[in-house]
Amino acid sequence: MPDDLPLLRAVVMQPFIKVAREIRAPVEKILHRAGLPEELTTDPDIFWPEHLCWHFVQAVSRAEGIPDFGLVAGKTIGFPDLAEMIPSLAGSSNLYALLKRFCLVASLYSTNILYVLEEEERIVRFSEKGSKLITGAIQVELFQVLGMIQIVQLGAGADWRPDDIYFTFKRQFVVENAVDLNPSRIHFSASCPSITFPRDLLSMPALSPGIFGKPDADAN
Repeated sequence: MPDDLPLLRAVVMQPFIKVAREIRAPVEKILHRAGLPEELTTDPDIFWPEHLCWHFVQAVSRAEGIPDFGLVAGKTIGFPDLAEMIPSLAGSSNLYALLKRFCLVASLYSTNILYVLEEEERIVRFSEKGSKLITGAIQVELFQVLGMIQIVQLGAGADWRPDDIYFTFKRQFVVENAVDLNPSRIHFSASCPSITFPRDLLSMPALSPGIFGKPDADAN
C-alpha cells in the first residue's frame, strides 16, 4: 500500500460489524464489495485503508435502510467502551486532561483522524479535522460526533448534551430528531464535525472509560 494511504485500525470497525451481524446483514459480501477482507472482522489490531472501511459503513446503511447507522453503532460500542482504548485514557484527573489525552491517543487508531480541542473565552470547540476521505459520509460523522459526546459525558454525566453540534453534510431529518443529539442546537453544512460546550466543564472530575459511575482515584 502507498506510504501516504490513510489507514484505520480494525478495532474501530467493531461497533459497525457488531450491529451489522445483529441485523443479519451480509457482512462478508459487503466487505468484499468494499474491497476489504473478512480478516477485518477477526483481527482488531490490523490497519486497513480507511476510505474502504467508511465505504463499507455507508454501504451497510444503504443496503439495510438504517439512516442513523453511525448512531446505532456508537451506542452499541462507544468510544469509551473500546477495550483497547480504555488503558490509554484511564487515570485522567479531570475532563480537560482526558480530552487532551484522547486527542493524542486517537492517532493510534487512524493515520487520518485529527481531533482538536479549541478553547475560547467561554466555550470549548471539540472537532474532528482530518481529511474527508469519502463524500456524503453521514454515518461516519454521526459515529464521530456521538463518540465526542460520549467522551465529554465521562466528566459531564451520561445525560449531558452539547450546546451546539455541527455536521458537514446537508440537513437530515433523522439527525435533527435523534434522541442522542437532542436537545442540542444542530447545524449542517459546517466546515468540520464538532461540538461545543461551556469551558467550565473542563475542570470536572473525569470517570475512567469503561467504569461509568465510578470516579478515578485521583480525580479530586
